[in-house]
Amino acid sequence: MSVVERYGAVTGLKIVFEGTPEAVAVSPSVCDFRLGEAEEDEIVSAHSRKNVSCAIRFSEYPRNEDAQRQLCALVRDFLPAHPEEGLLPLKVFKLTGPEKAWIADREGNFNSYRRNPRASQRLMSHLFNAACSALAAVSKMNNDKRTLRVTATVPDLDAFPLRFDFTIADMSSECGWTNQHPVHLWIVGSRFVINATIQQADHSHKDRSIAVRLVVPGWRSDDVARSVSVFNTTKDDVTTVEICAKLGSPPVGAEPLYELISKGQLFGNFSEGSQAEAVLNSVYGMRRAPIGPTDLRPEHVIVSVGGTPCFLRHDQMEALRMADLNLPVIAIQGAFGTGKTFVGALAAARTFTLSNEYVIATTSTNTAVAHFTDMLLRLDDYKHLNILRYVSDSALMEGTPQTPVDLHTILKDLPDIYGTVLSPNDYATCRKYQRGRELLESLMFYDDFTVDLTEAEREEYLIAERDISDLTRKAVAIMFEVRRPAILCITTSALLSSTSAAGIFFGHLNSFTTLIGDEASQIPEPALVALATHLPQARHVYIGDNYQLEPHTRCPRTSTPVRFGARGVMDILLERGVPTADLITTFRAHPLLNELPNFLFYDGTLENGACAEDRQMFLSAVQCPNPALPFIFVDVPGTSTKSLSRSHSNEAEAEVCRQVIQGLLRRNIRPSSIAIIVFYKEQARLLKEFAKMTSVDLHTVDSVQGREKDIVVLLTTRTGFHADRGDFLNDAHRLNVALTRCRHGQFVLGHESSLARLSYWNDILNWASNNGAIITASAISDLFNSR
Repeated sequence: MSVVERYGAVTGLKIVFEGTPEAVAVSPSVCDFRLGEAEEDEIVSAHSRKNVSCAIRFSEYPRNEDAQRQLCALVRDFLPAHPEEGLLPLKVFKLTGPEKAWIADREGNFNSYRRNPRASQRLMSHLFNAACSALAAVSKMNNDKRTLRVTATVPDLDAFPLRFDFTIADMSSECGWTNQHPVHLWIVGSRFVINATIQQADHSHKDRSIAVRLVVPGWRSDDVARSVSVFNTTKDDVTTVEICAKLGSPPVGAEPLYELISKGQLFGNFSEGSQAEAVLNSVYGMRRAPIGPTDLRPEHVIVSVGGTPCFLRHDQMEALRMADLNLPVIAIQGAFGTGKTFVGALAAARTFTLSNEYVIATTSTNTAVAHFTDMLLRLDDYKHLNILRYVSDSALMEGTPQTPVDLHTILKDLPDIYGTVLSPNDYATCRKYQRGRELLESLMFYDDFTVDLTEAEREEYLIAERDISDLTRKAVAIMFEVRRPAILCITTSALLSSTSAAGIFFGHLNSFTTLIGDEASQIPEPALVALATHLPQARHVYIGDNYQLEPHTRCPRTSTPVRFGARGVMDILLERGVPTADLITTFRAHPLLNELPNFLFYDGTLENGACAEDRQMFLSAVQCPNPALPFIFVDVPGTSTKSLSRSHSNEAEAEVCRQVIQGLLRRNIRPSSIAIIVFYKEQARLLKEFAKMTSVDLHTVDSVQGREKDIVVLLTTRTGFHADRGDFLNDAHRLNVALTRCRHGQFVLGHESSLARLSYWNDILNWASNNGAIITASAISDLFNSR
């Protein structure tokens, strides 16, 4: 519950209810308490009708626009304004004493679970659904909810499918107008509204505008083209048409994780003694399964990765030993650069090879899934395993990394590789899928290819678009017969979606009995329960770093939705005392660079696995003030600017960054070896064109976990803030990620006197000062002079 205040008095309430991820304004008349008694972030309960659509359909179109406006006004007289998904309560209540006591216990030792697991599971389901609904509502709270009437340009009337270009003015940020987002489109004067998709959206920081290109579904192209031909205006060979556009909701299966969980049924009816019950009882009931023999087979001490022999350290061997034990749930806590993904991939391959157990590997992002898949494919001793990686078409169109074992690639190859063992019907199905998929890929990735199509070619596209969903399901079923994957790699949200009743893998994963969650610090706690619900036969192995980034959310970490819906799985497992193995040998960075995070975040427990002699790129290219330490803090003068989107930029810092990058490039450092990492998106916008021009990667801190580069330039951006306003910059998890992405060396740019007000940054600056590693921006050029 969120409290709306005006002049110090509570004037209204906004509440998000479980299963309906959208905040609704609640009238005081339905509250069973005075508004003054309401508290920010409070949990409440409500009575309501079943959440159903309030849409009204009429048998005839309005006679004209005046009649349409009058009809809308009449409808509003008797039908209250209703959000697209929100739930309007009949009565809202404060929690009872026992309910408050249960929530307090849930946040504490959770003794109530041990006393009555089933009752606690029911209450946890309500609590998780409500928390995830709130998190999903906040994530889209700033989305543009307007219906925009704009003049759109039709680039090519003969294009297939048809496209519309228009610009939205006065937009300080994207506000939901992002690539692949659905849009309701109405050509003014036409008789229908269609669902289009944003093919491309470019936000201009300078002009505060968004250039949008919409694409309509192929099967509606002819209808839309006829409407355009009736209502268009053509001048100087430019065709325009008046349209109304409104952002829609993502299609089923494409929702972000919180939204999926908010609508899902958690804690299914697990059978007595099921693996899911054992997992949940181990975590919440703290019931421990006995640990059996612990000897690791000696042949796995050396592993060949991409032709290079890798010697396993004692901590990696212990983690693999733990993964071999077949316990209901375990955690592998690993610091940066300790080879977490390597250990996870090796554990997955060993599980299938030694125990013939099928494995699902999951993590939060498509990039992380691709990284895990690539690691599996590089394990030379396991080249014989069938690996499968699922990636959605929308992710592919956004440029997510591809692998040779992506689902669409495997399915297209079925008739060529397995044609001799397929039945005639299956072979024909696979050939039909192959042709249809190739046509649709040309539509997705090559715009020019689809401009001048013949009627026959258009018809073929329409058939492919119509049939591809059904053909994909049939091809997947055939694949599980002739090429059953030993290991499936997939994002957590896609896994939950694909194993639901309408999902692409529904019914196919019952034989998968091991689940490995990589980067598990970023997997939210409710996902653990959702995964157990969807995969009741699977044991769980989670790998991550409790000291790195937590699940992404736009709410403060202390808020109620975050406390009950966005704590990381690693945090929960370590708190609940599940069996844990620690990875403490870090192989990424120069040993001297490990001193700082080891001191700040890991209590000195880390061991160096890399040699200084193998991490000399930075020291060879840059004349460091401390010749032994590949770290430089640059004190940048100037002030930061806060944008309308509440992010921050700093032109003086951006200019220093450009000088550093150009200096590195002049010293023959390859662009692929360098990354710019920023704390604030607005600073990323300022450097976007420069990064593109120099081919240097540009990331925000919150998007870079799991990645590494030889040399990193880290930008802190903000200046002149009070210590109590620096939580974002001073967050230990975010700082740990920011300081541990480099292998050979790092620049940190910032305003020293501002950062010194923050506790962690004060320690960082003291460490840098004691090591003689602080310079002023005016000394940048001296760093790159020839020796």
